[in-house]
Amino acid sequence: MAVKDKADRRFEALKDYIFRGRSIEDLCVRYGVAERTFYYWLSRYRRSGYSGLKDGSRRPRNVRKTPEWVEELIAELRTGMRMGCKNISELLSSTILPISHRGVLKVLRRLGLMENREKRKWRSFRASEKNEMWQIDFLGPYSTPIGEVSILVVVDDYSRYASARLVQRRGTTDDTTSLLDELISQYGIPKKILSDNGSPFRRIFDKWCSRRSRMIRHIRAKVKHPQTVGKVEAVNKTLGRYMKMDFTSIEEGQRRLNALIDWYNFIHIHSIIKSTPAAAYELEKDKKQVLKEFARCMGLPKLMYHLGKS
Repeated sequence: MAVKDKADRRFEALKDYIFRGRSIEDLCVRYGVAERTFYYWLSRYRRSGYSGLKDGSRRPRNVRKTPEWVEELIAELRTGMRMGCKNISELLSSTILPISHRGVLKVLRRLGLMENREKRKWRSFRASEKNEMWQIDFLGPYSTPIGEVSILVVVDDYSRYASARLVQRRGTTDDTTSLLDELISQYGIPKKILSDNGSPFRRIFDKWCSRRSRMIRHIRAKVKHPQTVGKVEAVNKTLGRYMKMDFTSIEEGQRRLNALIDWYNFIHIHSIIKSTPAAAYELEKDKKQVLKEFARCMGLPKLMYHLGKS
């Protein structure tokens, strides 16, 4: 219905009430509107006359453009870290300024930095409590200026809380048990550990798990079935995307890895558990400090600058 036709119809209804004395109740039935709507027409007519009965534009009066410095930050995180809309929104909203996932998406599309991808639906199982089961895996090896390195990753199945360590070459059972000993002293003993069938997780590792002081049940995934260890594989995918392997010492690489893991644990909101892994694991850290170290180690100068101002 045209705007003029709508205004004419409303005017006819009001004339029946104002000049002919018909009841509002009868007119609402006749014109098929609620009494609240009729009174709204009446107030607009008394305030602005016939023109007040026309529908105005629904376009927002104030269209806010995303500030240029915010667009630069979004572009830095997209090009420098290859972050998606959700991760960028979480990172910026945690300390710098609130911006929605959709707001980030609009900026990336305007800048030509967002390709269209088909959405995927995920099915997932989850342990019933923290430390019920840890998943463990090696990522790599990678070539770096200091030689070949791998990343040993441990993930709590319930919370998705992750820990990681850089190791030389492909990693061994000793590397695995050394990290697990540290994690157990910090967080407690897991009931089960799920791994693939790699060489670091065989007979010697079974003996380590079954010692009386630990009594951990070791479960091996099906051969050629990476979905079984899907939680740790998901963290591996994130580390493989964001971790830069140009460090010149193992200590520098570990600092970079720690910064990335802290971002994942304390800033990133997991879509399945609807919280950060650290919150689900009942741990806290200052988010601003986490992001400052993340920006420094990942080489993000614009993020570092605006964190200093906030």
